[in-house]
Amino acid sequence: MIITNNMLGESIRTLHSLIPYIIIIIVVYGNKTINKFTIIFVIIMLELFIYHGKCFISIYEKKLLNDDVNVVDIYLKLFNLNVNSFNRKYVSICGIKYLLIFIIIMYYYRHC
Repeated sequence: MIITNNMLGESIRTLHSLIPYIIIIIVVYGNKTINKFTIIFVIIMLELFIYHGKCFISIYEKKLLNDDVNVVDIYLKLFNLNVNSFNRKYVSICGIKYLLIFIIIMYYYRHC
């Protein structure tokens, strides 16, 4: 069986949409070392987002799937916002910042 670009792209998109929830579970149940690595991982993701101007995972998704769908589009639709690059970027940055704040608070609460 040959793995097509479409199959790989959909797999990456699924993982991409689950990453924030996986991170929350890791922070809530993980030990101190794993939580430190999680904080570093999220900071690196934020830096890559700022460097590329968008999520680097989304870049690969779009190349593999040849579409213009983004993981945050569903949240934009839920809040009746226009689906455009500015709103995608804004919602993504807000999500990453709130996730980082949550991680740091949970780390402090659980390990300090």
